[in-house]
Amino acid sequence: MALATIGGAARRRALGDRVHALLSQSFGWRRIEMLRFANRKYRANFRLSTMSIRLKPQDIVLALKLVAIGAADWTQPGVARALHVSAGEVNHGLKRLAVCHLYAPVDRRIVRASLLELLVSGLRYVFPAQLGLLGDGMPTAFSAAPLAGKLRLGDEDGVVWLVPDGGARARVRGRVIEPLYPSAPLAAAEDPKLHELLALADALRVGRARERALSRTELEKRLAS
Repeated sequence: MALATIGGAARRRALGDRVHALLSQSFGWRRIEMLRFANRKYRANFRLSTMSIRLKPQDIVLALKLVAIGAADWTQPGVARALHVSAGEVNHGLKRLAVCHLYAPVDRRIVRASLLELLVSGLRYVFPAQLGLLGDGMPTAFSAAPLAGKLRLGDEDGVVWLVPDGGARARVRGRVIEPLYPSAPLAAAEDPKLHELLALADALRVGRARERALSRTELEKRLAS
């Protein structure tokens, strides 16, 4: 009887050791699979985050619109309507601006010093513009306030955006350029402050050294904290 009991206990221990080994092996593979899944998820998120930090031209328009709004209350749907874009585009634009340290989400404000640095040092390289053929349109760059009164321009030295009939507050003749975003002229026609900011940005994109220097001075005044 004693020998049988001893033999049964040994078999039970052996069986327990085998089950433990199998369970350990099983959980080990499960852990490996979990690590593989986490690694794939991390790489996917990394790709998304890498893509998200690339500013788009409409993000500059959005930032300048918030500067024009100033300390007044605003909502994303309201800004979207004012810019003639979707609310989703405003939401994504704010996220991109925040990742690039141009927008402070907690304070809901544009980081003006950083925006000024980007406009003056990088805008003409990141979002360049080329002077096109002569046409009638909405004045921008040094053809619009505040630079229009500081420069003496010839009849063919103006710069304009092409806009639909009735979509501009004033139509002048000049060299045509593409706006930062297609709906920017419509938004500028409804907001004189935004129009000035966009015009100064365009002066940095297409202007010569003197015109860019004047634009920088005017932007420094408007973006002063």
